[in-house]
Amino acid sequence: MSKIFWNSPKFGNKELALVKEVLDAGYVSEGPKTKELEEKLAKIIGCKHVIMTTSCTAALYLALEADKQIRGYSYGEVIIPDLTFVATKNAVEFAGLMERCIDTNVPFKVNNAKALIQVNILGRDTSNGIDIEELVNNEITLICDNAGALGSDVPIGKVGCYSLQGNKIVSCGQGGFCATNDDEYSKVIREQKDFGRNMKEDNDTTGFNFKFNDILAAVTLGQLEQLEHRKHLLQFQYAMYRHKLEKYGKFIDFKPTEIPLWIEFGCKNKKERDDLYKHLKVNDINCRFPWISITKLPNSFNYSETFIWLPNGPTFTVEEQNEVIKHIVGFYETR
Repeated sequence: MSKIFWNSPKFGNKELALVKEVLDAGYVSEGPKTKELEEKLAKIIGCKHVIMTTSCTAALYLALEADKQIRGYSYGEVIIPDLTFVATKNAVEFAGLMERCIDTNVPFKVNNAKALIQVNILGRDTSNGIDIEELVNNEITLICDNAGALGSDVPIGKVGCYSLQGNKIVSCGQGGFCATNDDEYSKVIREQKDFGRNMKEDNDTTGFNFKFNDILAAVTLGQLEQLEHRKHLLQFQYAMYRHKLEKYGKFIDFKPTEIPLWIEFGCKNKKERDDLYKHLKVNDINCRFPWISITKLPNSFNYSETFIWLPNGPTFTVEEQNEVIKHIVGFYETR
């Protein structure tokens, strides 16, 4: 069998046709296709507003900037999980705020933080242990980093931030968006991503150009037609791995309404994980290590040292999955 890749995007004729529509129309910047996409995503998520932007990192930054502007502060602390992609931390710092990392499955105090970013990692709701009433009482804004959670039933908080990067369930190569039910946050985010303007003629504003464009919107609209199929496919791939491999390693539970974006497989220790990775690599099977936890807090660091992300995704075939399973079983049965 040829080389098995970890996770690859899949595009088809629908995306090509929609991109051709945009190119033929000549309106390639942010326009009617972007508006159509925002409306469709709002229905999928079940929220009032969607604002397209260049990435989930930009979406997180815009959510924080909106919170600063609306609540009237310029500095402060934002609580984030230690186990997350570096973009979560970077967005906080880019907004001129300071991150405080908390460990996985460990109680924490909100103290005087301005906001909390809940990362619903790889499609699963991580809100267990977060006291929403305490956040409200302490005037702490909940922002949800849902980069890998499109299609999953997870909270969005005051603003939910999503990714359309290449290894997500729906991809346009690079892009993201904010989702919110709050009219004021929607208005401020939309202004902030467009140089801070609320009218085109404004020339006395502060903001950045984080606008989307209709070419990427066309690709995403084509991808959305595959969303339901891909949800079932990712759930099937997860279930197959778990059924065949659960006696060899650890799988993290998902609710029926959550989509396992990538397949997390936990080993006994770092050496076993690294040996498995090398064994699969030698057999032309590409896997991926998780992100290294930001400050190496115990539980988060243990996850990043002992878990491996197995191949899956829209181009991943049943034959390829059986090959991966065969080699993992062989690795453990011969140890």
